[in-house]
Amino acid sequence: PRDVPLTEEAHQIVEGELAKHPDSPFVFLNGDGKPYSTHSLDTRLKRCCRRAGIESKSVYSMRHTFAVVLAGSGVNLALIKELMGHSNISTTTRYTKHNEEYHRQAVQFVADHCARLQNGEGGKAEKTDRVTDRGGNAKKGSPQDKDTKA
Repeated sequence: PRDVPLTEEAHQIVEGELAKHPDSPFVFLNGDGKPYSTHSLDTRLKRCCRRAGIESKSVYSMRHTFAVVLAGSGVNLALIKELMGHSNISTTTRYTKHNEEYHRQAVQFVADHCARLQNGEGGKAEKTDRVTDRGGNAKKGSPQDKDTKA
């Protein structure tokens, strides 16, 4: 077993489920008091997506999206590896390998840092919330877009 951090809402849901069946090692049980099969879990997830009015997703695709969003947000790969439960970081790197936009933004981050050094600003590199299009221009509604309007 491993520790998995939960949001407060998720923690409350898990606690509520555990209270329903304190003698079971499983958190979520079906109506018969048995663990969900892969198929029944997938069916329930598709039903939830349909009710929410969103495109149907599989458990795997949601897990993949979790990792891609973390990687795209600049979260350290070692942390993503731990959160995903991967034993080898090479498994984790597949979530960042083919994302051209994230690669471009990483290179832009270094270029911005070098420009600050050149301008005498020096100091430690700071992560920015830069949101740009492929041409490097601020996307409409992004923080730097708002700065240029002032």
